[in-house]
Amino acid sequence: MTDERPTRQTGLLRGLSSDEDARERSLANLQQNAATKHGAYSAALRQPLEDQHRDRLRSAYAAAPDDLVNAQAKRAAIIDLLSAFIADHGVIHRVKGRPDVTPAARELRLLLDASDRAATTLGALQREADKPNPNAILQEVLDEIAAEAARAANDGDRDD
Repeated sequence: MTDERPTRQTGLLRGLSSDEDARERSLANLQQNAATKHGAYSAALRQPLEDQHRDRLRSAYAAAPDDLVNAQAKRAAIIDLLSAFIADHGVIHRVKGRPDVTPAARELRLLLDASDRAATTLGALQREADKPNPNAILQEVLDEIAAEAARAANDGDRDD
């Protein structure tokens, strides 16, 4: 690779490094869209996953409000995308020569905590909705008693 630059530059505009590895890294950083991104917040990537999770959650938690189901579906889609990114790129990276946890892994941990809390809330709402309503049960029994009494009264009138 030949580059048209003066042999010695100073300051911030010193040009490409003479070290081949450093030069490749610099060129990779200068290329448009060269950074690896997880895309978890991209609506185009997230929307199909979010729709799948929303359908699954709506069937599991029919009594839950739409806003809670939609928020949980969005969280689950982002978790899927971040998990795939971390599976491909790893959890640990180097910052100034020291190992560090990737920002995607930190974000994933926070989202998993929030998702767990939301799942607990959705489960509690569904259990509450699935409980039998004692007033409705009592009303059904009273209606049956009234219907039997009406039939008995009609049967008593026929005997005469």
